Amino acid sequence: MRKIRTMLASVALAGCLVASPITQVHAATSDTWSIKYIPHVPNGISNQGDVLCLGYYSGGYIGNCKKISGENGRRLTIKSNSNGGMNTIDVTTTGKTRAWKMKKSSTGDVKFVVLAHYDYTCTSTGVIKLHK
Repeated sequence: MRKIRTMLASVALAGCLVASPITQVHAATSDTWSIKYIPHVPNGISNQGDVLCLGYYSGGYIGNCKKISGENGRRLTIKSNSNGGMNTIDVTTTGKTRAWKMKKSSTGDVKFVVLAHYDYTCTSTGVIKLHK
């Protein structure tokens, strides 16, 4: 009896796997950041940075800062060590950044780090997307 139940369960599982639709997973074409940094406050209350992950795109990337506020001197830095790195982008105002490309090509994902400057209170939201 136990063998029959095991065999039926195996057949049912195989049927489910064969009948399941195949879903392709594509790398993201944009990702958002959200930073609310207050110097000298614990990480649970304040976050100095955000990590964004996009698929590699040979045409490059562009950022768009939707909101930035805080003390005078506030600044965000966008950087990445993926694919040989990139030139650092500084963000001090809302709007689009200049476009940039990675130094080496790849077929994998690219991780970007968006960091608030450590001396100034800063709240910011924005997006990095493929530059098309």
